[in-house]
Amino acid sequence: MNRPLATPLLMELPLNPQVSDDGPVIVPPMLYLPVVEHVEKGPVAVVKQLVDGRRALLAYTALDRLAQRCGPQQPWVLLSTTELGEVMKQQPFDVVGFDLKIPDHQLKDGHLA
Repeated sequence: MNRPLATPLLMELPLNPQVSDDGPVIVPPMLYLPVVEHVEKGPVAVVKQLVDGRRALLAYTALDRLAQRCGPQQPWVLLSTTELGEVMKQQPFDVVGFDLKIPDHQLKDGHLA
């Protein structure tokens, strides 16, 4: 069963994020995106449905965080944040979930189920 994620660390990511209510937004220049193999499209980034109905692109700021939170066998791609618009065209999402811990029931054999 693929339950929605409850996520405390989400960021609305406009094309050029610079300021939030808390001050400047720091977005790393490169992100590690977990991917799954799609029969027709090849590897595609993981977008999860949230409990509030929004769709979150999973993104990790370091490879060790991706491995710890998605599993050590999780396939991934390294992507420049400037390329997020291209990902959105292929796989629409509302927010980017940075460094999210994936619940154990959504993992299998060291990667996303």
